[in-house]
Parts: sequence; C-alpha cells; structure tokens
Amino acid sequence: MIQFKFGTKDMDKLQKKFERLQRKELREKTYERLRKLTDIVMEDAKRRAPVKTGALRDSVTARTWKRSRSYNKMRGVVYADYPKTGRVTKSKTKKQAAGAPVYYAFAVEYGTRHVKARPFLRPALASKAQLIEREMNEMLKEAVTND
Repeated sequence: MIQFKFGTKDMDKLQKKFERLQRKELREKTYERLRKLTDIVMEDAKRRAPVKTGALRDSVTARTWKRSRSYNKMRGVVYADYPKTGRVTKSKTKKQAAGAPVYYAFAVEYGTRHVKARPFLRPALASKAQLIEREMNEMLKEAVTND
C-alpha cells in the first residue's frame, strides 16, 4: 500500500515553483518581444542615418539585456558605435588618446557649433514609440489572460 502525505507546506512550495515558472516564461516572452522591437528601431535608425561612406549607418547597433548589473530589469538599446573607417585621431586630447578611432555619431545626431544636427537615432525611436507601446500592452494582456 502506498501512502502520500501532502500538507499545506508542500502546497506552498508547489505554488511557489509554479509562480517561478510563470515568471520565467513571461520573462522569456517579454525578452523575445523586446529584442524584436529593438531590432525594428535599429533598422529604422540605419535607414535614417546620413550616408557619405556608410560607416555611420553600419555602426548602428542594437543590444538587449535580460538583466544588467545595476538594474534587475530588461533593457533594449540602439546606439551608434565607433564606425570602422580606419580614421584615427592625430593629436592627443583629454578624452581620446592619439591613435584612437574617430567617433562622430554624437556630432551628427546633435550637431556642433560648425555643423547642423542631422538626428537619426531619436526620430527612429519616436516613430516607433506607438508600436512599442502597443506591442508591450498586447504582451501584458496575453500574460494576464493566460493565468
């Protein structure tokens, strides 16, 4: 004869395991959607980037994190990194050592006192803001209705 003892302590443990599983599944679904949305914004930023050599456009990158060290949150970031132009600084400045790669995405996005701004990152995010909000709301509705 087989006997089972199943008390309230066991039920609490089982319930906590199910809750952890649901949170993990929800996190995975959220992360997948965040990744897709980040890629959509990245493609739009690449499309909007001013092109002379294509190096700036090619430097636009998207990254997503499930967790970062300082936050217990997911993040998606679209940014323009150092373009691979082969150009390097000739003189040593406070912020760059001589021979460092040239970074000019900031100057293009915000302008300088000599050059007018030609933003491409901020408008890409702004144009996709409603899509991002709609997708995240849809994801939350799915999570709530699947309980």
